[in-house]
Amino acid sequence: MIDKNRFTQIKPIYENQNAYYYVFKFKVFEPHWAAKDNWMLGVVDPYFDNSEPFDFATATYSRFKSLETTSPEKEAKWVHENIELKLLK
Repeated sequence: MIDKNRFTQIKPIYENQNAYYYVFKFKVFEPHWAAKDNWMLGVVDPYFDNSEPFDFATATYSRFKSLETTSPEKEAKWVHENIELKLLK
């Protein structure tokens, strides 16, 4: 289940342009192994200033971290530094 009212936009700078990450919260139910973690966070893309409104998300990431143990900013930063910067090189 995704809580559509909880999207957060994070904007780190990448090569002189804004990189927009959208962070959402979600949860899964038993018998999924992560059900015990309740609400977790996921991160979508980045999008850039020149992205079109109809651009598709190229990736969705989650470390399956509980909302109680992380923040939208931390998750977006982790994706930016550990995945996207390596892919964009």
